Amino acid sequence: MNDVLDHQLIDNAKDAIEKATPVEFDFPIRNNPSDCCAMLSGEIARKYGSAGLPENTIKIHFSGSAGQSFGAFGAWYYAYA
Repeated sequence: MNDVLDHQLIDNAKDAIEKATPVEFDFPIRNNPSDCCAMLSGEIARKYGSAGLPENTIKIHFSGSAGQSFGAFGAWYYAYA
């Protein structure tokens, strides 16, 4: 079960979730986990409710290929570079 991408994302975002400390990291993605970030979003919602975290607290740079429903169940603020 630890190979679930969200478990790795939650682990990398631990400081942000626990202390609202900004974090930034890179992750490869494949065209499989459309539920990516749903568990991460749940952890944030449990602690911070609908207010969530301040903008740019968690920055994740994904590289690879993902389908059109990528992140469909996550709470997101999209930033385009």
